[in-house]
Amino acid sequence: MKFKLPISLLFAASILISSVHAQTVKKIKKKISHGSYTTVDTYDVLKSNPDIKHGEYSSTLVFTSEKGQYDNGKKIGVWRYYRNNIITQEYDADKKSLLLYEESKLIQNAWIIENGNVLKETDARPVFLGGDDKIFEILLSTIKHPGTLKGTNVLLATITKEGKMINPKIESKVGFGTDEEFLRIFNSLPQDWIPAYIDEKPIDSRIQLVLNFTAN
Repeated sequence: MKFKLPISLLFAASILISSVHAQTVKKIKKKISHGSYTTVDTYDVLKSNPDIKHGEYSSTLVFTSEKGQYDNGKKIGVWRYYRNNIITQEYDADKKSLLLYEESKLIQNAWIIENGNVLKETDARPVFLGGDDKIFEILLSTIKHPGTLKGTNVLLATITKEGKMINPKIESKVGFGTDEEFLRIFNSLPQDWIPAYIDEKPIDSRIQLVLNFTAN
């Protein structure tokens, strides 16, 4: 025998569920300082613990932005990254896989690292979430330099299999304080790297980033 709940009871239950959800999270919108740059972030947090993001999330610089979802402080679902409101990257946080991305022009070379030793060169490349666009926007909006400069900075860094940049250093220097500036800015980048993969396994890799620039 089928048992049906009265419509009034179902309606009351839906209101109760909505009320519980409304009491669970609250929306935050504020400017977030990341040391060398600032973003405008809009997100939901748990009312019981405002330090834990839970729900929709968006973060905007000026030309670049990202949108996604959190579940108890953990990224879930598909995250999208934009340049002038056009999607340039899509990342599935559940499967830890890139669905859409543009090949980086900044990363010129990469080498496999095993047991702390730099081994052979590889075509596998780590990917920065937000892409070259986000890196350039942060660089251009925060770099401090004296007068007009033109040159090429070459930076070496390790991207761990956990997606963290460590041990960045300037290999080719321009001078006039720009080398220290580039290093400072790269150290302030969010640790949002997708590591290089070989045979479907994440690896530690050493990368070479080449920055050709003219600054006025």
